[in-house]
Amino acid sequence: MPDPYADDRKFWGIIIVLLPFIFAFSIAYYNSATSIVKPYQIFRDKYYKNIPPIHDQSKSDAEQIPADQILLQKDEKIFINNTCLVFKGVSQGKVNLEQYILEFDPNIPYSLSLTKESFSKGIMINNTLYRFVSLKKNKLYLRFKDPD
Repeated sequence: MPDPYADDRKFWGIIIVLLPFIFAFSIAYYNSATSIVKPYQIFRDKYYKNIPPIHDQSKSDAEQIPADQILLQKDEKIFINNTCLVFKGVSQGKVNLEQYILEFDPNIPYSLSLTKESFSKGIMINNTLYRFVSLKKNKLYLRFKDPD
């Protein structure tokens, strides 16, 4: 007597074999299709084009600084005349800086621990004279002058 379920087993066997191939092909097509990118770009351009940037306090501070001054924020590098300065903060009444001399050893920091008084008199770092302007929580303002 023939098996009445033989046709059903063949059908489900074919489905089980074809399903992974269909799934893999669908994923490959989805990842390679360029038409997927266009709806996102249209949405982004339509809804996010005219949104103003988030107000960043540090940028507004930097824009208000005169041309002969620099703003050193804590742990940020500033490059001036083949020298990189990094403000490391204040401890025990001294301003801590790291100086990188780019001509000699750009990867080795030279630590400087200076008082406000020495900055007010002026300190020469790599042929640039720096004078203390002000010190805030994580910001150091310096005036600099290149020797002529």
